[in-house]
Amino acid sequence: MNLSIRTLNIIFSISLLLLASAFIYSYLNIQGLRSANHWVNHTNKVIISLESIYSDIKNAESGVRGYALTKDASYLEQQDQSRTNIKNQLILLDSLLADNPEQHIYIDTLQKTVNDRFFLFNGLINLTNNNADQAEVLPLMQKGKASTEHIYNLVKKMKNNEGILLLQRNEKAEALDKTTPITIVFSGIFGFMVLVISYYFILADLKQRRKIANEVKIKNTLLEYAQQITQMGTFEYNVFTNTLFWSNEMYNIFELDRSVIPEINFIDSLIKEESEITHNRRKKNFQPGASYSDELKIRTVNGNEKVLISNGYVVNEENGLVVHGAIIDITPLKKAELTAREQQELMRVAKEKAESASQFKTRFLSNMSHEIRTPINAILGFTAILSKQELTEQQKKLLKNISISGELLLKLIGNILDISKIEEGKVIIESKSFHLKESIRSVLSPFQHSASEKGLQFHLIIDKSIPDYLLGDFPRISQVLVNLIGNALKFTSHGNITVSVLLTKKQDGLSFVEFVINDTGIGIQANKQDEIFESFTQANESISVKYGGSGLGLSIVQEVVHLMGGNIQVQSPAHYNERGKGYGSKFFFTLPFKLGEKGADPQAKKTAVQPFPRVLHILVADDNEMNRTLATYTLQSLGCTFEIVENGLQAIQKAAANTYDIILMDMQMPVCDGLQATRQIRLNKNTTPIVGLTANVFQEDINRCLDAGMDGHLGKPYTEEDLYHIIDKWVFKNEKNIAASVPSFSNYEFIEKLSKNDPVIFREMLEMFLNQNAQLLKIIHTAINAEDLETLSFNVHQYKSCARMLNIEKQISLIKQIEEKIEARVSLETIRTDIMQLIETGALVSKEIEQKLLIV
Repeated sequence: MNLSIRTLNIIFSISLLLLASAFIYSYLNIQGLRSANHWVNHTNKVIISLESIYSDIKNAESGVRGYALTKDASYLEQQDQSRTNIKNQLILLDSLLADNPEQHIYIDTLQKTVNDRFFLFNGLINLTNNNADQAEVLPLMQKGKASTEHIYNLVKKMKNNEGILLLQRNEKAEALDKTTPITIVFSGIFGFMVLVISYYFILADLKQRRKIANEVKIKNTLLEYAQQITQMGTFEYNVFTNTLFWSNEMYNIFELDRSVIPEINFIDSLIKEESEITHNRRKKNFQPGASYSDELKIRTVNGNEKVLISNGYVVNEENGLVVHGAIIDITPLKKAELTAREQQELMRVAKEKAESASQFKTRFLSNMSHEIRTPINAILGFTAILSKQELTEQQKKLLKNISISGELLLKLIGNILDISKIEEGKVIIESKSFHLKESIRSVLSPFQHSASEKGLQFHLIIDKSIPDYLLGDFPRISQVLVNLIGNALKFTSHGNITVSVLLTKKQDGLSFVEFVINDTGIGIQANKQDEIFESFTQANESISVKYGGSGLGLSIVQEVVHLMGGNIQVQSPAHYNERGKGYGSKFFFTLPFKLGEKGADPQAKKTAVQPFPRVLHILVADDNEMNRTLATYTLQSLGCTFEIVENGLQAIQKAAANTYDIILMDMQMPVCDGLQATRQIRLNKNTTPIVGLTANVFQEDINRCLDAGMDGHLGKPYTEEDLYHIIDKWVFKNEKNIAASVPSFSNYEFIEKLSKNDPVIFREMLEMFLNQNAQLLKIIHTAINAEDLETLSFNVHQYKSCARMLNIEKQISLIKQIEEKIEARVSLETIRTDIMQLIETGALVSKEIEQKLLIV
């Protein structure tokens, strides 16, 4: 179609007008889209700022709490930093929300609430500095919690408002984002139709450029966000032209204004190292195809020190060597590492202090226990000796009070030591076979007498279905029962006490046994039933005044029961009278047990004190005069002879010069202590039994005694019975072991009947046999050597009567063989072999009889 110039001008003008209109419309859409994106970013900044404020409040709260716990001033720096951050964020919010009256009202409220919260922080810090108690701190902490919750609610409300705005702005942005491309495409197509083919390529090119520019812009924006988040900036450095280009984040890293043109020499001036070192490193790194990674320390123009990682690779391009790289700010990471190391060091120091304090406490308790037990040993020992004398009733009563007071003090020391062991986790629950029913009856027998003296009925109920032998730690079970029943006796003035031991179930090879202690005493208030298991705590203050006690017993009971796999509970009142008034208490717990084996019961009763089979000669080493005097009276009472020395050196000298049946050795003595003395005695090849007789009763002390070479340990204070049994155990146990190692040839039934089990007659008959055995064997040996068959035959026959007294079957059989050979006139060499065997067996029989005499 041929168009006139005028028509062409009109069409062109209309096209230009339409294009201009389309351009304007597109421009407005794009501006609207930019505006929408701006407000979306604006909303995100507000939300981030709000979250930062709440996060800083929590950080400040954490800092103040840390200071309150440790009084470490470094925690206050965390609070100060948070205060500064919040102030900056509030200023930012105020500017961001200046055009939003509703949100602006919340800013004012938020600022006031934040100020109130920091006021409460300061109050808590002041209370901490003044060492205020919990009653003063708790109300302030509750107010602080409410204030933090108020801040949280304000932040949440403002975030919700911003969320609504964000939703609206996102919708607007999405709408614009949809319409803008359509408008552009429509305008382009219409323009192409009007301006014919010649304009098509131009518009297509423009469209393509616009699209690429938009994509690049988006990618650059995303890249900038990523660099801000990771604190990483990128750069490009042309070595030949010495020109440097970098991303915006590099300005943040180096704390430079964006108007500053980056120069490599300026950057070098910020690095904290000699310029020559920097030059040499760069010369090494900037090689074609090379890559590098360096850690740099810089000081910015603002004076801040930072640690950076610089990574790069070198490319040989047309215009020279070009370094493409990235710089990462790792200052926060380094600070975190430093803080972690500092925390580890603080923890190490705290651990060392705690261990040192624990060791000090252990030494203190050990020393105090030793110093208290030493005089108590004398007090209780002399009291026991005096109680055997003829005394008036008043004197007996006074002695009993002294004894009870000493026992109570000893029990208190024991409880304190138990609490210490429990706190340190040093209580070991053993697993040994014991007869539960017999053991419980034995332990509870004294309580029946005590209850009877108070006019109380004492009932013991043991379930018959409980297995006889169980595996467990009965001494600890006994400790628990004695404590609970002792309390029941203490707090019950009338009525009864019932102890029940019941089998509740059997499961997976375990027997679950319930222990119940029920009394009709004063009971325990409901609000105090949890507190009574705390150390040094009783149901009320009047209890300790009226009934006495340290308040440690139930605390120990609870921990011991827990260690044995149970959980103690209390029920009070346990009974009700006709008027509905409650009284009494019930303590109960269940323990799991494996089945035990029948054997020597560790809880078996010890034999009563009786004269030793022979007079024992004993060495006593003790530096305390009172304890030496007590040992004198006690050993005299046991019928022993003894020598007493005052230190370990004297003990070593005495043990080397004399023979003793046993040595009783104190641990702490001047000149040379008991451990050193024991080691030296053992080095001297002396095997005399040594028992540590000491007020050091910790398990560590017992182990030290045994490690030094002692055979046993007896803690002070001790009774005459304790000393008797420890001597009997270590003196006669050894002799019985020696006797047991000798083969048994003899049968003592015949002479036991003849002596009617009288030990004196029995001993005399054994001694008579011993003499005859030696004389006859000597004659037989002489006769065989002299080849005197007549004398040999006569004395062999005499020896047969002697052997029949103890029914020594081997000797009787040999004698029969010898007599038959003599009668048959066999060669003397054949008879000699039997005679020598007879003599050897006779020697063993003599040794057996000698050992028997030691224990008769």
